[in-house]
Order: sequence, then structure tokens, then C-alpha cells
Amino acid sequence: MKIVPTASASRFSGNYTSKAWLLRGLTQSLPGVLALRHDQLTFTATGFGTLWMRDLRRLEQRAGMPGLAERLNRGEATVVFQWSATELQAVRFPWYYFGGGLQLQGPDQSYRISFIRPGNTRLHYFVNPFREIAQARHIGRRWRALL
Repeated sequence: MKIVPTASASRFSGNYTSKAWLLRGLTQSLPGVLALRHDQLTFTATGFGTLWMRDLRRLEQRAGMPGLAERLNRGEATVVFQWSATELQAVRFPWYYFGGGLQLQGPDQSYRISFIRPGNTRLHYFVNPFREIAQARHIGRRWRALL
């Protein structure tokens, strides 16, 4: 696992947005958008994914964002975290994500992000798995270059 320290604001370079899934536990995920804009790294959830209401409340507590669970339960796009370059403590690109995901360590939280849609969130499994995996790895390389 490669650990990339992010001590200075100059570590962020450019603007980029991609689809992403915030992973929770072994089988839970939250769909959303990971964005880097104006020195801010943000994950905005676009739905409640595979999380039950109790899991949304746990995420709300962990993120320290009152009302997060209710907004997600209603299907509203909601910011889960927003960090500046100085707040982001570490970025990891674990080998077992095969370049298709990363782990972020912020001030008091850490999050696991995947760029490939989890298998339990689709009605049918891979239509073309090689294309989807290649696309996720491309997105992962792009994030590695930016962070």
C-alpha cells in the first residue's frame, strides 16, 4: 500500500470530477461524486445507496454533519466531506483496489472510495467487466496524479 503524505496545499493540482462510491463495511456503499475544485476535495452523495437508515445515521455522526441521514434518505445530493489540501492528512492507493480506488484520511475521519460500481448495486452483473475495470483504473491514475 502506497501512502502519499499531503502536508502542503501545493499537493492539489487541477480540477477534476468523477463518479465514485463511498464504501462502508463489506457490503455497503454510497453513490456520489468525488470532486477536486479550487483546492477543496469533496465527496457529494447522490443517493442513499445500500445503506439503511441506521447506517445513514452512523455516517451522519461520523461525518459530524447534522441532517445528513434525512437528506440522503429523501434522495437529496448531500456533501459528506469537504477538505482543503491542508486538512487531508494521507491518501492511500492500496494494491488490492488494483488502481480503481483510494483511501482518504482527513482531520478526524477516513473514507474508502471506489471508482467501480459495487456488484451488489446493480440488477445484472458486469456487461463488459474489462471495460469497466479499465475505466476505473484510468480514473484512479488521474486521481493519483492530482493528489
